[in-house]
Amino acid sequence: MIHRLVFENLKHRPVRTLLCAIAIGIQVTMILTLVGVSDGMLGDAKERSRGTGADIMVRPPGSTVLGFSGNMAAEP
Repeated sequence: MIHRLVFENLKHRPVRTLLCAIAIGIQVTMILTLVGVSDGMLGDAKERSRGTGADIMVRPPGSTVLGFSGNMAAEP
């Protein structure tokens, strides 16, 4: 009984049925596109930030930042 009522309503208003189906399809496509783009951007940002980090340099006392051979200043 319910199925017959649904099919009769679809036959009675085909344009409304088609427009509703298209609108729902567009909305679902937009949501999936936004989720895909945001997931891709977050993944790309994660991959880019994975290569960055702090480098720890151990230097002897009195050495310069540019060289490891000791103090470059002339002694008096």
